[in-house]
Amino acid sequence: MASRHKMYRRPGRATRRDEPGPDQQAETSRSVRDTSIIMVTVMLLLLVFNSSGLQRWARDLPGNSLSDVLVHYTDSWHGLMQQIGTAAPKETVQNALAEFRQYSWSEIAGFDSTANAETIGNREGDGIAADE
Repeated sequence: MASRHKMYRRPGRATRRDEPGPDQQAETSRSVRDTSIIMVTVMLLLLVFNSSGLQRWARDLPGNSLSDVLVHYTDSWHGLMQQIGTAAPKETVQNALAEFRQYSWSEIAGFDSTANAETIGNREGDGIAADE
């Protein structure tokens, strides 16, 4: 019997797939191992350098005895990270961004907005005087 084109197959019919070979199984195992290592490394980096985020997360939990214990331990952890100094880079970057957000574009570009307003006002005044 001739096989039909994919478009003409009835929906819902399963097609048989070949079992993965030893090479594919080994590659999958390596990928899972590498991904696990990366995830654990990122979680450890977040615990060390983002202890304030962990503290904030624990404080946002609904109040019960378990969350009270978590808040106590995250407060202690954040205090330790501040003593060690690993919490400082995040706070420094956040403070720099907050300071940067306070500037206007004219201050960033080095323009004096009051001088520009006076120049525009003088031009408008000159145009009105010339018309009269």
